[in-house]
Amino acid sequence: MDAVDVGDLALARLLVNATVAAVSIGAAAPPSLNASGADAAAGDVDATGLPESVEPHENRPETYFVPVLFALIFIVGVLGNGTLVLVFARDPKMRNVPNTYIFRYRSND
Repeated sequence: MDAVDVGDLALARLLVNATVAAVSIGAAAPPSLNASGADAAAGDVDATGLPESVEPHENRPETYFVPVLFALIFIVGVLGNGTLVLVFARDPKMRNVPNTYIFRYRSND
């Protein structure tokens, strides 16, 4: 048996209450919604259970672009901070109070 999310139960209860209220005053009932909030009309859901407008993660460009971008940012940050730490460690003239603060900040960053 699948686990039921509390949010799904709250959404179902809200839809039932809205439908009962709408029918009692003679208004049209709201459309039925699935767990993702998309319209669950016939033919609107594919074999995976997702609405047809939702593209699988494997087909989205951000699935591959974002991790590569984050890796580049990480590598540039490590190289930049590492270079600064090496300069401060090797050159005794660079060991003054302001540079000590920068060194400590960069070594923890």
